[in-house]
Amino acid sequence: MIPSTCAKFALAASALLVATTSPAVSTENVTVVDIRTPGEWRQTGVIDGALLLTFFDEQGGYDARGFVERLLGEVDPESPVLLVCRTGSRTTAVTNFLRQIGFSQIDHVEGGMLRLLAEGVTPVVPADDAFTPSTRFGSLWRCAADGDARAARCSAEP
Repeated sequence: MIPSTCAKFALAASALLVATTSPAVSTENVTVVDIRTPGEWRQTGVIDGALLLTFFDEQGGYDARGFVERLLGEVDPESPVLLVCRTGSRTTAVTNFLRQIGFSQIDHVEGGMLRLLAEGVTPVVPADDAFTPSTRFGSLWRCAADGDARAARCSAEP
């Protein structure tokens, strides 16, 4: 459930979750951060315009400090942030962690990317070679539609 004290955030989040009326996802007033792994990004696609910043690696390892440093380089801890993972389990834990360290307008998509896909969100699909085998937790990527609405151009951020 989205905190009632975050009206602007709630509007942005509800725009994201009203996928049944529009397959496009609006990220205008909220930063969407996809914390899944590169394999998961390739498997289901990603939300156009989302920051792709892994929290857990393929083996379940993580670097919380590195993740927070990269996230703080992209968003203000008082701005609206919506986390996405595959089913919502990982983002539940990461959302609670980020709230404890001062992110005041953070939430996650309950049901994750699988829910969004079931509700009709049309993701962009990263090219097969978009991510390198060395992509690990803490790696930051951006993907945006490139011509064909279903294809994505992805680039690593230094």
